[in-house]
Amino acid sequence: GSPPATTFLDITPRVDSSTGEGGLLGLAFDPAFRTNGFFYVYYVTITGGTRKVRVSRFGSSANVANPASERVVLELDHPNPDHFGGWLGFGPDGLLYISSGDAGVDSNAQSPTSLFGKILRIRVNTSGTGYTVPADNPSSASPVWASGFRNPWRCSFDRGGNRDLWCGDVGQASREEVNRI
Repeated sequence: GSPPATTFLDITPRVDSSTGEGGLLGLAFDPAFRTNGFFYVYYVTITGGTRKVRVSRFGSSANVANPASERVVLELDHPNPDHFGGWLGFGPDGLLYISSGDAGVDSNAQSPTSLFGKILRIRVNTSGTGYTVPADNPSSASPVWASGFRNPWRCSFDRGGNRDLWCGDVGQASREEVNRI
């Protein structure tokens, strides 16, 4: 038979799953995971009475994550109990892509100053916390790579030659979207 299942990471006390769309929403293994043991999670949390979306790096060894190793990469105050986004993935360029929902505020998706309703693209700092913005982002001062989304919740890079990013986005009423970015 199969070996018994073991828990890889338990951060239950940090995760807010009180809303239907909250919880631990995304996980991505660092491209060098086999050697550095790093992986990233996107989850909803409440700190100081404020709901937030958080992207954090964790370390692991021997196929067990260390919850105490959490290093927050990005954290945003989230005003509503829905539209968190939550997908994470490393692209063919080695950069981390993050989908953020519009936080239930329609104008966020088109606002150039909001990080909500976007696909973010960052270079994670594996030596510490935080990130840097790639110089070839649309603005070298912003992690925003693409905008105009309501709640992109599942994405994937095309494994063919063009390596496009495809994202499923929440529509309204009887319509949903699939976007080629």
